[in-house]
Amino acid sequence: MGTAFHCWTYSVYFRLNLTLRGEKMPSSLLKKDNPESEESTPAKSVHTFFVISVKKFMVLYFMTMGLYSIVWFYEHWKHYRLATGVKVWPAVRAFFGALMIFSLFSKVQKSLSESGRAYEWSPVVRGTLIFAITVACIISSVIGNATFIPAWLVVANVMILGVFGFLLAGAQRAINFLEADPEGHSNSTLSFANGIWVGVFGYFWLGWIFIFFTAMNLEA
Repeated sequence: MGTAFHCWTYSVYFRLNLTLRGEKMPSSLLKKDNPESEESTPAKSVHTFFVISVKKFMVLYFMTMGLYSIVWFYEHWKHYRLATGVKVWPAVRAFFGALMIFSLFSKVQKSLSESGRAYEWSPVVRGTLIFAITVACIISSVIGNATFIPAWLVVANVMILGVFGFLLAGAQRAINFLEADPEGHSNSTLSFANGIWVGVFGYFWLGWIFIFFTAMNLEA
């Protein structure tokens, strides 16, 4: 196991082939992106970026151990494509979310500037921290000890998950502000499917709690 289960979510996401929004998985996630098959005509979209209340985001993010962040990245790029007609590949950009974070944040900041409204959210610093945390997680996962998980490492996992979620939540506040829905009222309630996945991943949380107390007993 790696040093941060947030990193684990990137490989698990496409294996599970699921969505946490209560809709069927878009076909672009199930097949290879082909620019020749993409429609060039932009569709109408109410928002340029994905709107979701911070409370709902945090519930889905933490209860799915960070897995929802990939859905979050995908939704932003999907909305951006629909609104602008730019031929981005939402599935690919979601899978490599940390690599694409600077591109996403720069587009959000550009839209804010063009709207004539100011919002302080430090996109460069925020993006750099997200990228650095992800790289550190991946490196630690590769060189980590897979046979024993000390208690401090379990605590570190939760702390990393919390910091990453805090950084993404700050970005979402800026996006909600940009889309004239600061509180995210248009997407603030959990769907039935959301509730199911929260319950499913609740068992994973129980597993991590068990690992934590087991590690404490072994170290005692």
